[in-house]
Amino acid sequence: MFKNMQTKKIIFSVAVILFLSRAMALAQTFTKNITATFSVDPVTSISVTALDGGTGVDFGNISSYEKGSTITRNLEVSVVSNTGNPYKVTQKIEGSFTDDQGNSLPPDICTFHLLPSGNTKGRLEVVSPTVVSGENVLFTSTEDGASDKFIIVYELKLPGLFKAGNYLTSITFTLS
Repeated sequence: MFKNMQTKKIIFSVAVILFLSRAMALAQTFTKNITATFSVDPVTSISVTALDGGTGVDFGNISSYEKGSTITRNLEVSVVSNTGNPYKVTQKIEGSFTDDQGNSLPPDICTFHLLPSGNTKGRLEVVSPTVVSGENVLFTSTEDGASDKFIIVYELKLPGLFKAGNYLTSITFTLS
């Protein structure tokens, strides 16, 4: 059938090549790319925690304190933000401490200032005692608007006796 050995080798080599090409064609790899996705909702929130207990700035019954005494209460303000936008925290005092009869105390009896809480990164805007009244910018975030926290120290200075009553004012914190 085949006349020489050389011809047999050539035919065998061609057969092997054809077999391998057919096998490679059958084992061909196909690829498909897909995407993996997720989303994150924007979060911006403020929380205020009374570090001395309770839910606000409660100086309690001051009757037993002597003239010239100072009572201190602390709040921790925490801001959570993932928007990447800078923000400010403001405090608005709704007026002087007033009782249910309409008697008001002088505004200068209560002051506040800020302290860092842990690793505060933003700028504390009120670091020396300031009278608690009106609206004040308390804190300015970093440029990237990172979450942060700080402490507000309220000090009630007692100049003497006050008319009996339950005195209150409202404090509103705004994150903008």
